[in-house]
Amino acid sequence: RLAVTGLIGNANLIDETGTSEILDGYNFLVELSEVSGLPLEFITVATDLMESIDTRQFSCPVLSIARQLVPPWKTAANFAI
Repeated sequence: RLAVTGLIGNANLIDETGTSEILDGYNFLVELSEVSGLPLEFITVATDLMESIDTRQFSCPVLSIARQLVPPWKTAANFAI
């Protein structure tokens, strides 16, 4: 029974995600925001893609994320605590 108060974009296809998927997901959410009246709060971008993305093209904040749940043959990012 929670009310939806905003949209968050997490467009990713895990290892298949590139800048075009991020931009497509963002453009989809901009349209959804206009139709629904819900604000686009932020989008996520994998840390390794941040250098390839010009965050100034987005009208919302961009949250850099690192995958922590990974298959056994891959290594998760380490957090410095």
